[in-house]
Parts: sequence; structure tokens; C-alpha cells
Amino acid sequence: MKIQLLKKRENFLEIFKESIEIFFKEQYLATNKVKVKYILNDNLNIVYPSKINREELRELVREFEYHPNIFRKFFQRIYCYVAIRPLFELLTGSEKLEISIPSSSKKKWVFIPGNHSIRVVDLEKNRCFVFLKFGFNKEFLQSDANIRLKYKWLKTPKVFQLKETWYEEERVVGLPWNRLSSINLKKQIIIKAEKQLAKLYQKTNSKINIKKYIPQLCKSILSTLGSFLLELPDKEKYIIRNFVREVNLKLTNSFGDVNIDLVITHGDFQPGNILCSKKDFWIIDWEYSNQRSIFYDALVFDLDCRFSFGLAKRLNKKIKKLANKNDYLKWTGQSLNNKNSFYLYVFFLEDLLLRINEVSTESIKNKSEILSSYLTEISKVQKILIKNIKNYYD
Repeated sequence: MKIQLLKKRENFLEIFKESIEIFFKEQYLATNKVKVKYILNDNLNIVYPSKINREELRELVREFEYHPNIFRKFFQRIYCYVAIRPLFELLTGSEKLEISIPSSSKKKWVFIPGNHSIRVVDLEKNRCFVFLKFGFNKEFLQSDANIRLKYKWLKTPKVFQLKETWYEEERVVGLPWNRLSSINLKKQIIIKAEKQLAKLYQKTNSKINIKKYIPQLCKSILSTLGSFLLELPDKEKYIIRNFVREVNLKLTNSFGDVNIDLVITHGDFQPGNILCSKKDFWIIDWEYSNQRSIFYDALVFDLDCRFSFGLAKRLNKKIKKLANKNDYLKWTGQSLNNKNSFYLYVFFLEDLLLRINEVSTESIKNKSEILSSYLTEISKVQKILIKNIKNYYD
């Protein structure tokens, strides 16, 4: 998420400075600090020392050079070059900051803010630290590191050490999968990434009865709604409660005898989280990893679920194709078809829980604004599912 969006949802600068101070206190207890002037660029999502050699920033902003439209791509390349140049950087939506950093860093630290954490790239030692944002849930940060430590064979940046609120990781350099220009290379990498997740599913697969699993999800959603999202408008609370109630009834009454497959999922498997170099790739950002139904990651990717607008329409098109398709999402180890299409109910219930957990921290303001477009789509999704998903006993 870009800084310009983070500023809309939270008190960004205050949280950014407080987070850095806390991290340095924990990581560098008795180290002398020096004040360094930094430049913040909202659009390139980077905070860098004002005296750094700008060529050292090229790899950190390359992904923003891409656009599918050839004319937009041309102008974005120019912007990425100009925006970090001393003569222009204060004219490109940037601002100055003064940050006290450890003197041992030699002014080579570049900060990249994220949803729940901040990544600092040490350009001199070619490594990264990821630390918790002040006021945010440390469970996301812990999940990100723990799964990589537990399943070391996964194609991810390696984690070297993990503490309660930060971890150190390998620095990898590449472009997001959707920024690659070669269609053949994209096909090769997505197949390899899917095989990685399929192996994870195979190693972590367990079965659970719908009558046990669905009430657990519903309880978690309603509990979060009642504890952390009280400021939501009544209309949005109704959408959540109505969806939960109807899906719970439908699944437990019509599919109560069914056991579903649960696996450890990435949680945010989308093109931006597959990082690619010329010779390698990595699946990054595992902060939402958790046990979910086996098609969760595949549906996030295939429905382009992280972009709310038009989600219901994309779902409707997929459902219509299920009748004539027996190998949909086969890469997971199973296929989604008409006979087990109830997994779509489960998916959206799981996804709703993730969405509201994501904004449940007090540090995030405008929760309604963040959730509104998604909840609008959920209302449409609900109607599509009820209309198209047949009873198990039909």
C-alpha cells in the first residue's frame, strides 16, 4: 500500500516516527545516533536519505516504472527517474523528515512502509529489517516470519532472526509478477509459485466438518465486529451480520454432512506478492498466512479479490463456467466444480474475516471508508451465491 493511501487511513507520520524510535531502542540499545535528513515520496512508497547516491535507489522504485499502456509507461519511467533527483524531488509530492538513526548505519538505510510493518533496507550490508508499526497487531508480523522459519523450503526471502516485534531477513531484488513484460516468463513463474503452494497444502492438509468450522468463522467475525468495529454505520454492520447469518444457515443446513479440506494458506496470493528476478522468484508478504479452505489462495488470485470493484461480476462469470469445467484450480491438488461449489461460500466467509481483522486495530481510522466498497460487493456476492450454489442433497 502506497504512502499516499496510508496517510488517508492512519496518522502516518506520527506512527512512522514512533515505530522507528521503538525499533531502534530494541535493536540498538547503547548505540550513538545521528540526525539524518530524509525525503519521503508518497507515490514511490519510499523514505530515503537526502544525501544518498540516487542510483542506489533505482532497484527500489523500478516496479513503479511499469504500466500496461505504452504512453503511461513512458511517463511513469520519466517520473521514477525525476522524482528522486535533488532538483525535482520536492516538486513531486515529497516532503522532508529528520530521523535519528544509529551512527553505524552510515546513512544507508531506506524505509519502505507497509500495511502493518515497516521494512528498512540496509543498502550497505544488503539486508533488511522488518519491524512493527506502532499501534498495530504484532500477530501479522509474527505470522509472516514464522511460516518462513517453519517451512524453510518455501521460495521466500529467508528470515535470519525473529524477535517479538521485528525480524531480520534476506534482501531480494526483483519485480512483481504483474510487472513482467514476457508472457512466457510469467507463465513459467506462476506455475512454479502454484507448485510451491500446492506442496504446502499437501503437507498441512486436514479435514473438518462444515458444521464445526463455519460456526467458528461466524463467531470470530461477529466478535470482531462487536469489539473493534463499533463505529461502522448500521448499514454496513447489517451487511456483515446478514451475510454471516445467511451463509451459516445455508452451509450448516444444506451441506452439514460435508467435510472440507483446510490447509495453511498464504492469505494474500496476488500478482504483487510474487517477486521475480531474471533467474529466480519469491513469494513474499505472508502476514495473512493462516489455516483456511484449500481454494482460498487460488480464488484470491483468480477473482482478483484484492480489488473490490467488480468482484461480484467476476464471481458470476466464474460460476457460469463451472458447469463445463472439471479442472478449475486443479493446481491446488483438488478441482472446484459444481459438486463442491459450496467452497465459494466458505471462501467469502474466510475473506470477510480477514478483511475486518485487517482494519480492526485502533490506529486505523476511517474503517468504514476502507470496507465500504468491499461490503457493497459482498451484498451482491450473497445474492449470486444463493442463486447459483445448489444444495448438497439436490
